[in-house]
Amino acid sequence: MITKTPMAISLLLLSLVSLSAAATARHFNYHDLNSAKVSLTQAIIIAEKATEAIAIDAEFDKYFTGSRYEVTLLTAKGEQIDRFVDPNTGKISDPIFIDHGIDSEDILMSVAILQGRFTPLIDVIAKVEQHYDATVYNIEFEQTPTALILEIDMLNADDHKLRLEL
Repeated sequence: MITKTPMAISLLLLSLVSLSAAATARHFNYHDLNSAKVSLTQAIIIAEKATEAIAIDAEFDKYFTGSRYEVTLLTAKGEQIDRFVDPNTGKISDPIFIDHGIDSEDILMSVAILQGRFTPLIDVIAKVEQHYDATVYNIEFEQTPTALILEIDMLNADDHKLRLEL
């Protein structure tokens, strides 16, 4: 269940794991994340405005050819769509994937949104980045047998990976 609880209460429910950034499969560091002209939060805002949908997952990826944000959004019809946002220009891609099938995770997300139990990803990012003095590079919902949990991956200035599960 996703609720609008105070951050202090939410933080009691999280599990925090600190790992060396070198141990992760990601090929970017804190400097890469913070040198982008467009932040993950701005990429989410760009994608939501372009699609009139609600972001439910977002991540930063770096490739040999460059980097990008991938934002997954849920439409009013319950469809999931993916869009890429360029971290240097803010340019958004055409739809790259549309999932017309509605599964149990989509239903749980839709119900949470309709009932006002969904905290927008940009609000969550702002709170955890401030609290942990780190930069979020991945935020996504995962379905467990009983609820949806929010997984948040961050890097701090020392390139240590932090993961929160709310």
